[in-house]
Amino acid sequence: MLNEIYDLFIDLDAKEDQLDFPVLYTNARIGTATLDPDGAGEDLRPLFDAVVEHVPPPRGNPDAPLQLLVANLDSSDLPRSDRDWTHLQRAGQDRRRPSRS
Repeated sequence: MLNEIYDLFIDLDAKEDQLDFPVLYTNARIGTATLDPDGAGEDLRPLFDAVVEHVPPPRGNPDAPLQLLVANLDSSDLPRSDRDWTHLQRAGQDRRRPSRS
C-alpha cells in the first residue's frame, strides 16, 4: 500500500520534500495509532503527536481583530443553525473560547 501512495505522489508531480511524509497505521474503529506496521497501538497519541510535529501552526496574528472566512454548507431557506456553516479563522481570537496555543 505504501508503494502505491508513493506512486500516486510521483504521478501528481510531487516535489522531493513532499515524498518525505510520516507513515502511521491506525484503526479508527478501536481508536489506535502506531508507527510500527506490526505493532498494535494503544491509543491515538502517535497520530496527535505527528500532527503537532508536522503541521505548521496558523500564520494569523492572534492580537489582530477577529477575521473569519465563512462558508455556507446548505442552500435551504429554512432557519440556520451553527451546523449549517463552517469558517476559517484568519486572525484574532474568539474570546468566548480558550486559546489553543
